[in-house]
Amino acid sequence: MIHFEPDENPRDRTSRLEEKTKSRRRVGVTDAIAKQTTVPQVPIVSSLSATQDGGLVAIANVARAADRIGLGENYRLIGGIAVVLHIDRLGLDLPLRQTGDADCGVRNKVLLDGRLVAEIESMGYSKIEGNRWEKALNAGRVATVDLLVPAFTSYAHHTKRVGDVVTTEVPGLADAFMRPAVTMKAELWLSRPRPQPPSVREGSRPTAK
Repeated sequence: MIHFEPDENPRDRTSRLEEKTKSRRRVGVTDAIAKQTTVPQVPIVSSLSATQDGGLVAIANVARAADRIGLGENYRLIGGIAVVLHIDRLGLDLPLRQTGDADCGVRNKVLLDGRLVAEIESMGYSKIEGNRWEKALNAGRVATVDLLVPAFTSYAHHTKRVGDVVTTEVPGLADAFMRPAVTMKAELWLSRPRPQPPSVREGSRPTAK
């Protein structure tokens, strides 16, 4: 793990992180994936807008909810933030993409069981449509969680009922569940103004899968 001095700002930390990953960029992507099942350093994901703030808060909340109910290998963080984390862990020099929601891929049995949904709702989220939950934050920010399931055929259904949830199938997610999850700890930095919502202060280093 790389140690960051507390008086450094996010830009300084990002620069130091880039210096540490220069040598890794000489390694092929396949080799890097094969060798890394855990991440030795703590990546920093910095939000640039109120919309992105909501996405990071949602990711922290989903990770905490999954840990509380012992979800283990039965979920994956997917979507834009997952791409950002993988780019950082592999040391790739690629453009970063951020998003305003937390896309969480889960096995069908997770939706049938209902415990994850109940835990998310106990944290203040309300279901607004089929597979989407939202929670109002401060300063007009909104945290959004989407729960998605794997597609097991070549045709992914946009509308798929699993228990009480009408969700969407994701191509490739079934393959992801066949591989070991990559467990990461990350620091999620919200845009100014501060203070951060309590949910982020308490879970500044959530486990994302």
